[in-house]
Amino acid sequence: MKKTRAINFKQIFLLITLIFSQLFFSCKTVSSVVQKEPFEKNILYPQEINWELLQEGVEYTSYNIDSLKIKWHCIKLDLDLPELKIVCAPDSTEIKNFHLKNFANKNNALIAINSTPFAIKSTYEPVGITKINNKVIYPCKENYCALGFYTNSDGKLRAKIIDKQIPEEIEKFTHAFGGFFTTMRDKKINSFEKIRRSRNGCGLDEEGRFLYLFITVPNFSLDDRNGLDYVECSEILKYLGCDDAMQFDGGHSTGMIFNGKHVDKPTLQRKVPTAIGFVCE
Repeated sequence: MKKTRAINFKQIFLLITLIFSQLFFSCKTVSSVVQKEPFEKNILYPQEINWELLQEGVEYTSYNIDSLKIKWHCIKLDLDLPELKIVCAPDSTEIKNFHLKNFANKNNALIAINSTPFAIKSTYEPVGITKINNKVIYPCKENYCALGFYTNSDGKLRAKIIDKQIPEEIEKFTHAFGGFFTTMRDKKINSFEKIRRSRNGCGLDEEGRFLYLFITVPNFSLDDRNGLDYVECSEILKYLGCDDAMQFDGGHSTGMIFNGKHVDKPTLQRKVPTAIGFVCE
């Protein structure tokens, strides 16, 4: 009996070690397991998209790909909403890791999503532009993309995705948040390795009025080696009505909050130092 218990304890220890190594030390970039075959387009989304009106200017849709044990969610936000306010973290160079839900509750954000990549193996410092209310908190990383917000000539809030974080481009925005890469431009989807993970991104219509916030999370996966790749996410966003799309920080950082509750999250979700929120006052 003693020998059996010792073996069981060893197995439990190895399992816990594996879980924590994946949660805290897995790479935060797109380097992961490369899948051999892409998903077929016709299983990525339903034949007809049904948008649920959550409140004025906010719609929601989702789809569960049962055979692949994957679910995706999308919130469509009308930037014409009156009194719409953008909040973000960090709002200073002081680095604080937080649960996304706590960020949303603290800022009274109706919607929140994690955003800019960060250096997980060292300081947790955001890697790429973070700009709020015309103040640059963290500088540009040129080879990464960004989502920027500005006011157009009619006084309306609009958004734009740029391929590279160039200071001259960032100057045009009142708010800007870094991501990894632009995955779709003018409905043309860019090519990437077929690496499947939990994903977190966004899309825009041609005018930049409607912002589509998108996440996909495996139904159950401790090591997050399942999900969708960049191309597949873009196929879905294109079908939903987007012209342009990009990816934020996915993997175990992925998360989306609506009205104080998780829309979805990975089985093992880590704390993050960056997020975008939208307040409807």
